[in-house]
Amino acid sequence: MEKISCVVEASHLAYSQEPAFLCAICGNGVVVTMRDKVLRLGGMAHVVYPKLEKGASPTNFYVECALRSLINIVTSLGSSNSRHLEAQIFGGGHQNGLGKERAEDCVREIRNILKNKKVAVISEDVGGSLGRKVIFNTDNGETASIKTSRIRRMDWLPEWEHQIGVKRIAYARVK
Repeated sequence: MEKISCVVEASHLAYSQEPAFLCAICGNGVVVTMRDKVLRLGGMAHVVYPKLEKGASPTNFYVECALRSLINIVTSLGSSNSRHLEAQIFGGGHQNGLGKERAEDCVREIRNILKNKKVAVISEDVGGSLGRKVIFNTDNGETASIKTSRIRRMDWLPEWEHQIGVKRIAYARVK
């Protein structure tokens, strides 16, 4: 079976009921993967800010908005038991301390929300001075996190997407 591939940019979500590779590239943003290990479906959120600021519109740039959306999506796809859910957290790197406090606040907020929702965090690769390139296999939960000091917009964008000019939208849904 051919797997679908999607690059999840900052403030975006992607999810799939079918086997998929979800990819992200983050500097001091944070990527959260979530998967129902029984139903073998999952999604990814890419966040930048820990808490919704007063007067700000709710978007997936914020941890609380993105995680609420991701949990709701996985639940709407059939996941009814939080014991079947597992999450992973990646990113929050900061060069020369730039964005360090915000990144740490994002990670802390993600951990708190997942704990309150009884979603097990099975893996983390956060902090430090390097960015991350993340690939998540929704089918089996395997994830690769590569640390790098070079973060470029076109990294890992599947060649066919680049050639045909695929545009990303917030709340992108894979299949």
